[in-house]
Amino acid sequence: MRHLLLWVRIPLWLLKLTIMSPQDKAKEIYDKFYGIPLYIKTIKQCCHISVDEIINTLNFDIKDLDVRGSVLIDLIHYWREVKNEIEKL
Repeated sequence: MRHLLLWVRIPLWLLKLTIMSPQDKAKEIYDKFYGIPLYIKTIKQCCHISVDEIINTLNFDIKDLDVRGSVLIDLIHYWREVKNEIEKL
């Protein structure tokens, strides 16, 4: 089943105000898995899987909706930075 998402053009300055820094977001995701009794390596793998799913969904939306706006591209870049920050934890 395909989902139709409506994207609203949001000014980049507003988007940056409403989203955590990549470091803070990586820490938040990591902390959510940290409460589960897992090894550190497994926690990072779970975090990467979660972020990869978000990136894949955004990539799908760009292709499916033929969006060329910078909002989705900026979001993909943001989540890639989050993924890099997870490695540093």
